[in-house]
Amino acid sequence: MHVDTSKGILSVPELNHYEKIGPRFNLKMAREKALKLVKERGKAIGATETELEAEIVEESCFNMVRGFYTIGKDIRVKAQIKPGLIHQMRGGKYD
Repeated sequence: MHVDTSKGILSVPELNHYEKIGPRFNLKMAREKALKLVKERGKAIGATETELEAEIVEESCFNMVRGFYTIGKDIRVKAQIKPGLIHQMRGGKYD
């Protein structure tokens, strides 16, 4: 996820997700949104709620400065579903 608060844009190109955000959007909000989006995507491709343990794997937040003034923040967050066995492989001959 990439957030540019000076432009008011949140984007997740991998999910074709783009939305407008306010200037007070922060790293905590970005973490929550990233986890929500990755869980929604997991459900969309067939994962069950019990298989959806999401985690943040990387994050950064920097002030953007122009002319000696902070004009916004550049926030980047990477989230994933924790790796594990595919549900179909848990039963039967693969146990």
